[in-house]
Amino acid sequence: MNIDYTVTALMFPAIPLTMSIYSNRF
Repeated sequence: MNIDYTVTALMFPAIPLTMSIYSNRF
């Protein structure tokens, strides 16, 4: 459960980051 919480915490801020990188590439 603790690992899942960490993964979610890392994924949440990574979503807009990957979106901006994806937008910059295309």
